[in-house]
Amino acid sequence: MVLCTTGVTNAATVPSSIVLAEERVNELVKILSDIKKSIRPRNCADHLHAGQTTSGLYNVFLRADDITGKLVYCDMETDGGGWTVIQRRGQFGNSAYYFYRNWTEYAEGFGDPSKECWIGNKALHALTEDGEGMELRILLKNDTGDSVSIEYDSFQVASEDQHFKLQLGDLLGPPGWDALRDGHNCAFTTFDQDHDNLPENCAKTFRGAWWYNRCHAANLNGLNMNGWHESFADGIEWSLRGTPGHLYHYSLKAARAPEKMTGQILLHLALVAASATAVQSAAVVSPSIKQAEEHVRELTRLLDNIKNTIQPRHCSDLLNAGQTKSGVYTIFHKSAGSSGQAVYCDMTTDGGGWTVIQRRGQFGNSVYHFYRNWTEYAKGFGDPSEEHWIGNNALRALTSDNGDMLLRVVLKNNTADSASVDYESVSVGDEDNLYKLQVGKFLGPEGWDAMVHSNGQNFSTYDRDNDSGPANCAVLYRGGWWYSQCHAANLNGLNLNGPHDSYADGIEWSVRDGPARLYHYSYPVVEMMIRPATSTLDRRSLPPLS
Repeated sequence: MVLCTTGVTNAATVPSSIVLAEERVNELVKILSDIKKSIRPRNCADHLHAGQTTSGLYNVFLRADDITGKLVYCDMETDGGGWTVIQRRGQFGNSAYYFYRNWTEYAEGFGDPSKECWIGNKALHALTEDGEGMELRILLKNDTGDSVSIEYDSFQVASEDQHFKLQLGDLLGPPGWDALRDGHNCAFTTFDQDHDNLPENCAKTFRGAWWYNRCHAANLNGLNMNGWHESFADGIEWSLRGTPGHLYHYSLKAARAPEKMTGQILLHLALVAASATAVQSAAVVSPSIKQAEEHVRELTRLLDNIKNTIQPRHCSDLLNAGQTKSGVYTIFHKSAGSSGQAVYCDMTTDGGGWTVIQRRGQFGNSVYHFYRNWTEYAKGFGDPSEEHWIGNNALRALTSDNGDMLLRVVLKNNTADSASVDYESVSVGDEDNLYKLQVGKFLGPEGWDAMVHSNGQNFSTYDRDNDSGPANCAVLYRGGWWYSQCHAANLNGLNLNGPHDSYADGIEWSVRDGPARLYHYSYPVVEMMIRPATSTLDRRSLPPLS
């Protein structure tokens, strides 16, 4: 038998447990994120990650309290896909003044997301507020079909209280096309709410709504003039190509603004054909639910593993966490408190993972070492590496919170022959129910079921008589046990170390080859141990005991 001190074993346990826990927490964080995104996608990148690869209309959920979601257009093809289109201009038969709207309309959003649309400033704030960088891409097309993509490495819109102020990152290219820089750190302005940096209202002057400064180099929400126009700077303008002002008389035919997580947002001024909403919605739901169900199962397993690695409930958890050496470990069950309880773990017998709940042996203790009162048996006593009782409170916690627990009783005689007696389950009631014992099916060996008379019995000590007979069996037979009238097993009796003249007051297991034959034999070594019933027992033929 290998014995480990609590401190040494715990010192070895803690680092490996922390490493395992950190690995599993990282897995857990990713899975939690995937679950949320699959069930409630925040943007088109979430839909792409969930397996949606066709451009079209999808529902996204911008806030935690968002029940209905918001319909947006997802570009799943451009540069890897996953772009949320936040604005589109084009030739869809709308009025040239279609985007000349008030503050409330720009805050809430308007238009058809499959055609001309503005996603809404509140939506822009929700999409960009959580600190995950969003790239911005602006696609511009002229009347000959030529196009250019202007990109920024980040894009963020503040709340309405801050007038939807724009924060813009670095221009990624192409050089000389940074028309949006003029709007950086500027509030949003409409014809009915002037927040620009000039005395006059730039939105009125240039017939749009934008992050105007003094006033603009870009006016993508201006009038839809569809090419060259005589009026000054009031079209869908992007006026920095070449020299400033060169294009203030050209209104782009198409403009579109999509956004992509990793963080990316596209101001994508381009025409894209929309797919049918109903078809896309149906395609989203099925894989999302299936994927979420798979994630939930994995999440449950990971949560259990994390808890059991950091605070093992029993020795089987420690074995699963990589501890393979028998010795004293700390476990955490409901009655153990924050500091846990030191127990002996048998990591070698029949696959290991056994929590030793009782041990008797020749360690120099008094023969009366187990002749204890109710409180001592409730709390437990002894040295877990030598003779000990784990405690009835601990037994209650271990057998009530962890599913069915196998019970194995190992008996050794004075010639070191041994027998293992197994039961498929064991449970102990709480103190209010006098720690009543329930044992399941006897698994063998045949003729060795000494617990049959203890099944369904309350626990008794010399100061608490809860047995089924008129006399106090604990007093008569010098132990603490689940006595009936009185016993066939008395594993907490006097340690008489072999044959004895007194009757039935030793460490008895008295059903072999007929009742009462062994009531004058006290087993020198006994261990009672439990582990989860999910483990498989190795029932082999046992050598005879003499």
